[in-house]
Amino acid sequence: MLAVLILCSVFAFAPAAETSAYLFIDGENVTRLVNTAVIYRGISSTGQNQWGQNAVADASGKIIAVYEGGNAEGADIAVPEGGAVISAAGTKAQWLRENLKIGKYVFYDPYTSRLFVCSAEGVFEPYGSFSAEVSGEDGNYRLVSAEESGNAVYGYTVAINADGVVAKRGYGIETPEGYSSVTAYEESTARDLIMNAPVGAYASVSGGKVTFTFEKAMLKRALTLSVGEAEEKLAAAKAGFYDGDYAYAEALTEEAKALAETDAGYGKTLEMMYRLEGIETSLADRNVFELRSAFYTPIETGDAEVALTVNAAKAAGLNGIVLKLTNGYGSFLPLPEGFRFSQDEKFGGFDVLRSYIDACEKAGIGLEVCLDVFYNEYAAAAEPAWLTKPNGDESGLSAQFFSPASAEFNEYIIGYVDYLIRNYEIKGLVLDWARYPRFSENCDLGYDAETLSRFAKEYSLDENAVYDIGTRLFSHPNWSDWVEFRTGLVTDTVEKISEKVRELR
Repeated sequence: MLAVLILCSVFAFAPAAETSAYLFIDGENVTRLVNTAVIYRGISSTGQNQWGQNAVADASGKIIAVYEGGNAEGADIAVPEGGAVISAAGTKAQWLRENLKIGKYVFYDPYTSRLFVCSAEGVFEPYGSFSAEVSGEDGNYRLVSAEESGNAVYGYTVAINADGVVAKRGYGIETPEGYSSVTAYEESTARDLIMNAPVGAYASVSGGKVTFTFEKAMLKRALTLSVGEAEEKLAAAKAGFYDGDYAYAEALTEEAKALAETDAGYGKTLEMMYRLEGIETSLADRNVFELRSAFYTPIETGDAEVALTVNAAKAAGLNGIVLKLTNGYGSFLPLPEGFRFSQDEKFGGFDVLRSYIDACEKAGIGLEVCLDVFYNEYAAAAEPAWLTKPNGDESGLSAQFFSPASAEFNEYIIGYVDYLIRNYEIKGLVLDWARYPRFSENCDLGYDAETLSRFAKEYSLDENAVYDIGTRLFSHPNWSDWVEFRTGLVTDTVEKISEKVRELR
């Protein structure tokens, strides 16, 4: 083991079993649940009740207060500026009682989710080795060789490159071709990999065991690999035209590159790796309206009315509006001549969306459009040939849903989206009603001729036998295939819409 001197004023990695030297932190600034340990930092107070064991650390990492579970003063504890509150319940509360006493020092590493107890001189041991038994089957740890490399279906995975170095980590990550991987399927084993297999660690497999080793000499390599992965995410976001904060992401990667050229030490290096790992948040392909946006079906027929609605929304504290748009019949869009449907007559040719775009831009709030994909209140009157059909008793729902199997409907809805995106600079497109209506034993949907024909052909069945599914439902031998097939039809339509939007923008 190598020892390193780290100043505990900076608010980890070691053998797997929790000892008196460190504790795995289950979350940051989240609700403290039973048998968990949570750290609160960068916020004003914990917001938790008094039924947890709590320790308060100042900006230097020194424990300045301890509150036993049940002490009323331990409720909603104020978080010192630059400091933290460590709170635990259940089995983890005992660790706090034994180790976090007034006058002790702690160091928190968010990358490995480890809270270390420092000596009086500020020394702790963040380096070491960890071994676990692995197999090629789902179990505590599953090993996939480079020759069999593929994506983890679920679980926490570390991907190991040809040099035997951990190059990627996370839940559901994509394992590059030629890489081996180790996946943990249980919460406790995932925790061990988070703590003991950081990017940059060396991995070796022998005798049915994998051993991860992380040493001080690996710090620069670890940060360099993290920078490379962050740059890959940035490049992918740009290629996909994500609506991300590129300026922040580029500045962060440049800052990390500069740090990699220095002897930054454990604390600064892993803090930077933690920030790089979260770069996806700044590159998210969405606009975040928090909880301050409203879904709204427009009724306005002039610019003045639209301005009143938008200004009222802003005055109410909203920072976004999502306009509900039908899939053609009854649309508020002034559709061009030759289109299958036309704008609802009540709008009198007024370009509602254009007016909202201008008014929202002027007011400084976001605007998105929520498109109903398969649902239309007047579907039966608008285009009955596109409807999905029920298996028996008419519920009324089938009269309002177009069939995902309809080739004509799919061609139409793609053209509708094409017109929307080409002509209006909206911030985002939400897809609603991208499903069949609810299922009941009296009314299952999808029994229109096109769906039945396609299903029969794919599974080499007689169409009459397929229709029998609607009578027998769960007891039919092809019921699971039927459910999966219809799910696939919906997914196909959504994928086509997504591809069209990305192609155009």
